[in-house]
Amino acid sequence: NEQENIEISYLTTQGKEFKSDFILTSALDEAFEFAFAHTVGKKKNLASLFWGSNKQQNVADFAKAFRGKLCEIGMKKYLDMNGVSVRHPKGIEWEADKYENFELLVNHNKRLLVKAIPYYSNLLLLDTEFWNADASYGNGKKHRIQYDYFVLTRIKPGVIHLFENFKLSKNQEINKEQIKKIVFAPSFKFEVTGYLTKEEIIQLKNNGQILPAGAIVNGNKRLEHEYYYCQAGDLNRPSLLIDHIKYLDLQEI
Repeated sequence: NEQENIEISYLTTQGKEFKSDFILTSALDEAFEFAFAHTVGKKKNLASLFWGSNKQQNVADFAKAFRGKLCEIGMKKYLDMNGVSVRHPKGIEWEADKYENFELLVNHNKRLLVKAIPYYSNLLLLDTEFWNADASYGNGKKHRIQYDYFVLTRIKPGVIHLFENFKLSKNQEINKEQIKKIVFAPSFKFEVTGYLTKEEIIQLKNNGQILPAGAIVNGNKRLEHEYYYCQAGDLNRPSLLIDHIKYLDLQEI
């Protein structure tokens, strides 16, 4: 369960091979419109996805928003397919890891936090500035929200690579439809990777599963904040989540 610690570098040792649950086709338009409206569409400079000093950050923001909305739709579909009733709560403004978090309500108002990450990532991360060890989210001691389940989801392929592989000349104009063609080129596969209960989240701090700010993960990602973490290979199987929600929760009626 622990990662190998080499100075401030950390290597994932309990990864999990990506295995698609289904392909997301009908969800693409909704995810694209969401990502476009919340990121590059606001700036009204579409070429900034391909040129300029802010290119890398703009592409990363668009990719996170697109991936997050795709995973939200995919998770809801996954629960629906398994006979679990799902509702969307009133939206909250995430201060940490914006677009990587979203929330669903399942049977009897159990709060389910879903983390959306790329297929090649293997960490469920919770920013310790906003997440307490008691599995609650908030800024400060008041008005904290307690969660019951923490689910990791992934999509394949990675969105950032689509833009890296597209070559745009400086004189070439770009519009919304051209960006959509770039994003829609592949088929996007969705996976529910695994989950933890709130009781298991509480144990992360007790187990010392904390990555410090500035740590380098797998040689390429530097963390800007301190995080509680769990590796994908250490998560509970998704099928157990369905059993837990459908049967154990119903006993609380």
